[in-house]
Amino acid sequence: MKETITSVKIGDKLVGPGQSIFIVLEIGINHNGYVSLAKKLIDLAVTAGADAVKFQTRTVETVYAGKLDKPRAVPKAILEKAIARGVLSRTDEQRLRDSNFEQSTEGDQKRALEFTLDEYREIDRYCRSREILWFTSCWDVGALERMEREFPHLPCHKIASPCNEDDALLKGVRITGKPIIMSTGMTDMAGVESAIRVSSLENLVLLHCTSVYPKGIEEGDGPVELSVGHVHLPEVQGEAGQERLRDVLGRV
Repeated sequence: MKETITSVKIGDKLVGPGQSIFIVLEIGINHNGYVSLAKKLIDLAVTAGADAVKFQTRTVETVYAGKLDKPRAVPKAILEKAIARGVLSRTDEQRLRDSNFEQSTEGDQKRALEFTLDEYREIDRYCRSREILWFTSCWDVGALERMEREFPHLPCHKIASPCNEDDALLKGVRITGKPIIMSTGMTDMAGVESAIRVSSLENLVLLHCTSVYPKGIEEGDGPVELSVGHVHLPEVQGEAGQERLRDVLGRV
């Protein structure tokens, strides 16, 4: 049967057919561990008229298990900032200093790019002062539990497409009862259908994404027809990426 798309309320704004576009600017981990840079990006989002900004949150030891000791070049300034913030262990700090920051690892980089709860509290206060919504895509259950415990007022949860096969995470997000924004760029159709079954259709915003960064506008125009069980979903069209802003705005 044909399913009618109903609007989803995120904060005080309705998202769905006939509603104005809900614009989310991705900050992710592009703050490089600097709250000051995150605030500048929030300011830009406010100036641009965005409705919300989004971050990414991970439990590094869970998401990158088995990969943390892999050598990886990391800019010295990011590592020095991580040390000043206290997010690296004394052992890691000593290794970096002894090697003049040349023996850096995947773990150093990932830990350097994760905000602490205190830093997120500062982000929360700043977004409130700038009157803009913020939320995050949690990449594991531990991250979800931390963010829900500390920031129960967050308006929704974002599911990154690499997490669409994590049933425990999807169920955890569903239990919060909050709206879910789900990307599909790195998921095949069977994976999308499975993720929807786990997280349910209620309060779900499904994004049709093309995981090419940056992508040309011609790569994002294809309509999608999706059926889940006996429910047929009409065309779902979304934008999630690092497209050229002129191209995106030219379609609005």
